[in-house]
Amino acid sequence: MDIDARQGNNARWALSTLLVLAVLAGAFRIHNLDLGLHARTGEWIVEHGEVPLVNVMSDLHADYPSVHDKWGFQVLTHALWDGVGPSAVVLVRISLIVGLFLLLWLTARRLGASPGSAMLFLVLGMVAMRSRFLFRPGLVSLLLLALVVYVILAARPDGRRAWWLVLLQLLWANLHGYFLLGYLAVGAVALGHLLRGAAGRQTGIRFAWLAVAMLAVSFVNPAGVDGFWHPVAILVDLNAHLEFYRTSIDEFMPTFAADPRQPYDRLAFFILGGFSIAVLLWEWWASRARKVQGSAESATPHQLDDVLLPAITLVGLFACMSPTLRRSMAPFVVVAAPLASAAFTARLGPRIPGLIAPMALAMLVGYGEITDHTSVHDGLSRRWGGGVSRLVYADRGIDFIETELPEHRVFTAFRYGSTFTGRLWPAQVASTNGNTHGYPTEYFMEVMEAVSMTDPIAFDRLSERYALNAALLPMDCMLAARLVRREDWKLVQLGVEEAVFVQADSVDADWLATHKIEWRLRSGQELASGDLPETPPPDSLLGLTRSSRPTTEIAAAMMLRRAGLVAAAQSVARQAAEHESNDAEAATLLALLEFDQDPPAARHALQRQLDRGGVNRFEAEARAAIEE
Repeated sequence: MDIDARQGNNARWALSTLLVLAVLAGAFRIHNLDLGLHARTGEWIVEHGEVPLVNVMSDLHADYPSVHDKWGFQVLTHALWDGVGPSAVVLVRISLIVGLFLLLWLTARRLGASPGSAMLFLVLGMVAMRSRFLFRPGLVSLLLLALVVYVILAARPDGRRAWWLVLLQLLWANLHGYFLLGYLAVGAVALGHLLRGAAGRQTGIRFAWLAVAMLAVSFVNPAGVDGFWHPVAILVDLNAHLEFYRTSIDEFMPTFAADPRQPYDRLAFFILGGFSIAVLLWEWWASRARKVQGSAESATPHQLDDVLLPAITLVGLFACMSPTLRRSMAPFVVVAAPLASAAFTARLGPRIPGLIAPMALAMLVGYGEITDHTSVHDGLSRRWGGGVSRLVYADRGIDFIETELPEHRVFTAFRYGSTFTGRLWPAQVASTNGNTHGYPTEYFMEVMEAVSMTDPIAFDRLSERYALNAALLPMDCMLAARLVRREDWKLVQLGVEEAVFVQADSVDADWLATHKIEWRLRSGQELASGDLPETPPPDSLLGLTRSSRPTTEIAAAMMLRRAGLVAAAQSVARQAAEHESNDAEAATLLALLEFDQDPPAARHALQRQLDRGGVNRFEAEARAAIEE
């Protein structure tokens, strides 16, 4: 078999494996907490025949100006989520991921990447992007960015017959605020061609005009100029409240900020990012040497040569953006992975790395996905399979509010606001929904200060100001632990991760006597059957051992420990440790509770748990206890 036939056979195997892996990476239960808000906003748009210019989902900030830059995606979400069901959402999500990696593969191969090199870099990129594989407008933006990169570097590298990207940009500007990546990418490539000198001047000018046209059509959206500037306004607001956002929302954390979990996606990004920049610069230096050699036989140009400097300019732009926010890792990977694979082949030849190493990596990543090992390690609540997650939605708490507290005004933690809106709007409206910029940032900060108790009176201030008399909170937040200890608020329901509290004087005394459960906790009694549901077990899959975590029991034990109810916390922590004997976090929490009572006896138990490794939010506290 000659080398061309062998490469063709390798390409078929590599592409097939990559697309199967893309399906596996997208086939997990729906756990996107923003879906409810998107669906209800899309419903409002369809019913009213217009895109709102204020936060129509809010009761407290109904008149606050709000740019719905995602309105097209919100209408799509309403059609799929409400019109067809969860299965449609899962299938569309898988289709978007498969389309994304097919485009990345085509880009890499057209630029000269060998099958093995393309597969290796794209599988690594898949791991680096996995946290963004939710059915969110950002996933659509990644697909559109991949399409733009394919056109301007691989399919139409001379800029001719690429004007249809203007229509693509028009669509993008009405789907997601990431539309600015389209004209920025084309502009970066134009600059790269101009830097080539006379050889690239005409192409650079052609791409520059294309970037200008794409920028111009970005004004064509329901909010007009405000819609165009909205992504910039968000960045300005993020910069103005940088420390707050970075400590409140994971995806707004800096990419290089310390993370005790050491998640795989960030590790893969570091490897891919460093290697991509190095190999592209290496190839650029080699291409300069080839030009110096002139017509020497050893100076045969590579397919990447004509777009190498534009590629480096493009990768440089996205590399500059990627350290600011974790959510910026994925766009960098979309740009860098196919280009790095082509440069790697240009430097080391088509036989390196072959298919063995990429196939082994693909099998390892696939096993991690379908056994949920990767998700558990990364601290994500997603689980492989179809349908809706039983772990992250506050369904038990929301059901309770809907049936038992239908007239109450509910304080909703930001985590549950979108789901609350999706379930109960317009009958009951969330005090804080998932539209981060649908109300003043100062209000959002006040809500987060209340939940974290960094401001001890923020919750009382908000409750009094807006007449809130119920609360839907994560069990592991500081506010939940504080309300358990108060006489004027009563714990009336526990869910998988959520707790429902009610203001004592807002309900009938007999009803309260029937539903309140904290009195048993205070008296040291164990929770009754049904008071605290068990963490839903993972479904079996082909006999494979599925990774899981005692989510419910850990959250409840954290709340009870913070509330000073040590005996009750120990009881629930023991359930957590029994639920999953290999979970280091559950065992560490139980050891910490024992340490609170008998430090010398528990010190060795703490050290044993630390030595086990794994996801462990209590690691820092455990180490401090041992040192103390």
